[in-house]
Amino acid sequence: MGSIVKNLMIAVVVVGVLYFGYKFFFAAGDAELVVDGGSEGQLVASEFLIKLNELQSIDFSSDLFSDVRFNSFQSFSTVPDPVESGRDNPFSR
Repeated sequence: MGSIVKNLMIAVVVVGVLYFGYKFFFAAGDAELVVDGGSEGQLVASEFLIKLNELQSIDFSSDLFSDVRFNSFQSFSTVPDPVESGRDNPFSR
């Protein structure tokens, strides 16, 4: 009788850990930003949102990559000679 109770308790603990693990790792993405904590928290959140809107409004132009001067660059890099890596196995015959 004691082993049945022990196995049941282990199963309940495992199910509980799985449930809270799911809620913490996978269901946390559905949470919304809640600002609570007085005027200082609201000030920080509003500054953050202002900066976020400024960054989202930036538009990068890709005209640089179609410029003649950019396309006329030459690569002066050299490819190193292939070298056998490692060393001989001292334990092989």
